[in-house]
Amino acid sequence: RLLAQAQLRHLRLRENSLLDDKGLARLCAALGQGTAKGSLRVLDVSFSADFGSSGQLTDEAGKSIGELLTTGAQLQELRLRGHRLTLGGLAHCFGSCSTASPLEILRVIDISGNNLGASSEKAANHILDVLAGAHGLQELHIGGGPVELDDFDDELENSSPLPARKPVAQLCWLQPALRSLTSLDISRAELGDRAARELGRAVADSKGPLPLTCLDLSCNLINECGVEALVDCFRSGQARLRWLDLSENSASDEGAESLANEIRADGAFSELRYLALRGNAIGNVAALCTALRARPLAALRELDVCENLFGDVAARQLLSAAGDVRLHLE
Repeated sequence: RLLAQAQLRHLRLRENSLLDDKGLARLCAALGQGTAKGSLRVLDVSFSADFGSSGQLTDEAGKSIGELLTTGAQLQELRLRGHRLTLGGLAHCFGSCSTASPLEILRVIDISGNNLGASSEKAANHILDVLAGAHGLQELHIGGGPVELDDFDDELENSSPLPARKPVAQLCWLQPALRSLTSLDISRAELGDRAARELGRAVADSKGPLPLTCLDLSCNLINECGVEALVDCFRSGQARLRWLDLSENSASDEGAESLANEIRADGAFSELRYLALRGNAIGNVAALCTALRARPLAALRELDVCENLFGDVAARQLLSAAGDVRLHLE
């Protein structure tokens, strides 16, 4: 009753281990019947697993949110991190609307740390169709979230009736959303090179320039083959990144060289301001040093190469070449 009468703009119920599908259904029904549906801009029911439990929301929660949005709610930011929705559940949030697509209003969606990797081919095709209406979506989080899903779910195996979560495994369904996205977070998803190539093809095959400027692919088991595939796709000029995080992957010297060649003034990453290569397998920094010394230097202002395989001599070489670039080495 309180929710039905409130003029809410932000509703955050994070870290609520008691919130299940039925509870969210009641919540969405109350919001849809009251005055809040016209004022609510942010709905956040994320769960970070910091409290020794796991989010309980499943695809049924997506249906409840979809029903809320059919009431005319003007939601701009939706955060469902740390639960167990598949791509089918995400599609439920938006696919049942007979009025203007909620994706014309929504700006931010965070569904990281869910069960996106368990999605069927049918669900992937459905979300592909739904995202064709994503004209206003600017920020999307679909990675594994802040914790390792497999390790956490193993601990819950005997105490939770819910299935273990699998991070997103395929990215071909993303292409329609790339037309409006400025920021894409697919960190901690264990994608590997195949999915990196899928993302590269989605970027390269897009019609017209893309607004994408921030890309987080950290913690994804990507080696030099995946890095080279990404570099190739961005050479098309469809997107001009300013922020790229490839930390905690498996990129070796070849991958670092491919990236270094593209941060020069005429390269695919000539507008890049931040590049993170922390925790890879880089031992030879010659290409990075050459790129840093190049004049005119491109837009790069910050480079993180901590926790790689090179030693003190190489670190001093990087420091000498860095100039005004902020360098992270420790």
